[in-house]
Amino acid sequence: MHSSVLLAALAAFLFGAAVVGTRFGLRYVPGPVGASISVPFSALLFWLSSPFMLHTAGWSWPALGIYLVIGLFFPTAVTLLLFESIRRMGPTVAGSLSSTAAVFALFTAIVFLGEPLTLQVALGTLAIVAGAIVFTGGHGAAPRRWATWALVFPLGAAAVRGVAQTMSKFGLSLWNNPYAASLVGYTISATVMLIVTRGAVRRAGRFDRRAYPWFMGVGFCNGMGLFLTYAALAGGRVGIVAPIITTAPLFTLLLSWLFVHDEKRSRRVVAGVALTLTGILIILLH
Repeated sequence: MHSSVLLAALAAFLFGAAVVGTRFGLRYVPGPVGASISVPFSALLFWLSSPFMLHTAGWSWPALGIYLVIGLFFPTAVTLLLFESIRRMGPTVAGSLSSTAAVFALFTAIVFLGEPLTLQVALGTLAIVAGAIVFTGGHGAAPRRWATWALVFPLGAAAVRGVAQTMSKFGLSLWNNPYAASLVGYTISATVMLIVTRGAVRRAGRFDRRAYPWFMGVGFCNGMGLFLTYAALAGGRVGIVAPIITTAPLFTLLLSWLFVHDEKRSRRVVAGVALTLTGILIILLH
């Protein structure tokens, strides 16, 4: 269990760093173009390392099918939705709202995997939701700069990520191979991403090449973060791993304060992150 906690925490750091890197990359290209760089780059890295990392012992057709299905929408849909939410809301707010993936993961794990729901898990989940509500509220003199309907982007990303974590846990119970799950998922996702973003890339024409290193870095962080997430799920419950993954906004916040100079250190931002992390801590200590 302790190794799962550590792996999940490392994944959270990488996901948080990826959000900040995305913000820098979006200065040069639109979100779909950035996604067409980062996701295929992640898939390429997995294939390059496959001769050393991929082991097929104990493979399972049902598990492979689950990994394939997950790859159709994750991380493709999450990447596109998160990039758009970062563009509209900024990295800290987008990352914190998308951290409600823990709610979706816990709910689906309870319903479909039979994981227990304790009072502390319920209270922690409520705290996470409260943190999201803080971000959606306005403050007269300093109203937010994004419309309420834009919540569909980070919350949609959260729903997809949460459901994918539960499905991944089930797949790993059939074939406990986090690397294979990552390789298959990213291969399918890269294919889908290139198809979905083809029009946007064509319209962008000759885009700023300075976007490449940023989105390649994003691809590395997200790819390694996903692998560590699967490794954590292979040895731990969704109810423990998913909340820890949602500590990513803490790293996003810290890195944003250091490197993104237009990120506001408002009381509302700090309160939202504090509530979210309090909920995660309650769940972690149950």
